[in-house]
Amino acid sequence: MSFHRFLASEVKLDEYDNTGKEIISYAEAQKRGHSFNEEWIDLSKKATVMVFEDEESLYNLQVINRDNSTFEHKYTDKKHISEVAMKYDDERINELLSYIRSQIAVENEMELWVLLLDQDTNVSKETITIDKLNADVLKRYYEYDFGLYPRCLTITNK
Repeated sequence: MSFHRFLASEVKLDEYDNTGKEIISYAEAQKRGHSFNEEWIDLSKKATVMVFEDEESLYNLQVINRDNSTFEHKYTDKKHISEVAMKYDDERINELLSYIRSQIAVENEMELWVLLLDQDTNVSKETITIDKLNADVLKRYYEYDFGLYPRCLTITNK
């Protein structure tokens, strides 16, 4: 089963890029010792490639605007959708918490959704103010407890 996590809001949220990712020229990647299947790279166009500090950085926090997606709108009426992608661990949960706190300053309310793909719309909902939101609350939305999805945590700044 595939989990999908996203933030929904009325104000467009800032994107947050994976901090371990870098886009460099193919030539620079070769100098740094990276190897690639050259059949995939069009060297005539001064190819660029995406590289990561290490394998673990593939899973750093990313928040990606998905306003053109229609799937999430069967769960929320909020105008803007931002996918939250990361591998669950304490450091990344705290990074997500910092991100949400920075974004709630411009948004009165946002929703954190966790669902299994192709699940019904019988939603478990709760609301919390930003001053009560902490890493332990967010961890509950990243634990793999089947049967409690879809889940929505509405976060308010009041």
